[in-house]
Amino acid sequence: MVFDTISSIILSDNANYFLCGENLSPLTEVLYNKPNDVQLKIYDLLEFIVFQLKYIPHRELVNLSIMLKTNRYLLDSFFHFVEFT
Repeated sequence: MVFDTISSIILSDNANYFLCGENLSPLTEVLYNKPNDVQLKIYDLLEFIVFQLKYIPHRELVNLSIMLKTNRYLLDSFFHFVEFT
């Protein structure tokens, strides 16, 4: 629910991500604890930031790479996301 609110704010206007402090890293730090549907929404939001805003969210991607290296479950959900996009 909280993530849906954050996501809708960011997606409603391209400037909102930057006004929110360009920081989704707290979400990516706890990604492995979230259900698959939330993980997929976070991946979608990161994809939006990279391709629509043409911005590289470095902190978030570093956190995501660390999580992918250390957590097999998260890696499986990431490949599932990549497979369907």
